[in-house]
Amino acid sequence: MWKKEHIDLGDLPRPFKKEAVFEYQGPLKIKSVKVSCGCTAAKIDGSNVTVGFTGRFSNANKLDFQNFNKSLTVLFTDGTATKLTFSGKMIKNV
Repeated sequence: MWKKEHIDLGDLPRPFKKEAVFEYQGPLKIKSVKVSCGCTAAKIDGSNVTVGFTGRFSNANKLDFQNFNKSLTVLFTDGTATKLTFSGKMIKNV
């Protein structure tokens, strides 16, 4: 069972690097993790999954505020999977 299946990272000034830890306690063993995009990396640490996320803009003319929603899929050794999500808002540096 996951302690949380969604983590809100809140407001983050750009550019940023942020980590979120999804904690798992259960009988199943984690086999692998698939991330939804190239700005996200995940690693398995025992029964926990640590997600690193880098926020950046490729176009300087984008809005100062931008919400983001990212996901990852955790695969277990028995063939089942769980989708976890995290979100936040990129804000302009003050």
